[in-house]
Amino acid sequence: MIGALIIFFLYVGFGLLADRNWRGLFMAVGLSLIGFLVPSAVMLGVFYQHHALQSLIDVYFKMNMMAYGENQNGIISQLVNSLGLFAEPINQHWLITAITAVGLVLTKIGRQRSMLFMMFFGTVAMLVLTHFVREYYVLLLMPFFVVALFQLFAWLINWQKELLRLVMLLVMIGIFVIPFYGNSYIKTVTPRDAHQPFLARHGQPTDQSVQERFAADMYKKSEHPSILMVNSLDSGFFLAADTHPVTRYFHLMNMTYDEFPEMYNSFSDTMTHRRVQYVVVFVPGNQPLAIDMRNALNGVHPYNKATLVKNYRLIDTGYQLLAGKPKNWALFELK
Repeated sequence: MIGALIIFFLYVGFGLLADRNWRGLFMAVGLSLIGFLVPSAVMLGVFYQHHALQSLIDVYFKMNMMAYGENQNGIISQLVNSLGLFAEPINQHWLITAITAVGLVLTKIGRQRSMLFMMFFGTVAMLVLTHFVREYYVLLLMPFFVVALFQLFAWLINWQKELLRLVMLLVMIGIFVIPFYGNSYIKTVTPRDAHQPFLARHGQPTDQSVQERFAADMYKKSEHPSILMVNSLDSGFFLAADTHPVTRYFHLMNMTYDEFPEMYNSFSDTMTHRRVQYVVVFVPGNQPLAIDMRNALNGVHPYNKATLVKNYRLIDTGYQLLAGKPKNWALFELK
């Protein structure tokens, strides 16, 4: 998101400078600073109140800007990789890309067109700089698609006035068709009453989510359970147990051991010194599994396996459907 904002502010700023519009420039800078500083001050105040300013710097700046997708390859290799990343969303969403390209080209020549092009490529550049493109990143380009679509329709109407009815028909068709185009989550939109997405330990259907059931297991032993997500991001387990993290690194962020060894070392230290009562493990698999200790450990990083086995025991398992795909989970309790 920041790519389009950076280009927008630079474009407006240089435009006002070129026009020698000093009053407009000072107004733009002043109002922009106020808009940036007011919410930032609130956020900084919250982190300061919780003595977490250093954590804010570490996570939102150090990790996000340096650790994620860090690339040690040469310049040529990085350029080739960047071109591949740029081509990936185009290949996945070729229809939207084609409409966007045609619509932007048909935009009237002038500052408006230049700014749109620069903001578009600024957004793409920021996506590529992350060194990997997730499937939802393409949503950042959708505002440009909407603008381009209107430009395309405007051009068609001006070209042939009688095409107005056809354009309106295409708009109506698009409203119904586009939400389904390339939508891999469409099957999960409508609940299926006859289908139970959660299974109990022995494969019997249950009306509880795996998060709720794991929370019930925890509350049998503790009113304030402490949790570590040793090999995945949190998927609602803290919320279901109505608890908060007690360690600096409480779930696995999307970084490898080579990218961020401190996090993995912290997990081992947490389990070695028994700082949390429960460890939730994501078990890889494309279907519901009969989970035992062996396959429960398959997804745990080798550096963390020994300390997990030594200090914790398996007490419950389950699976859930997420975006139409099963996710298997295992709950470990402190011995």
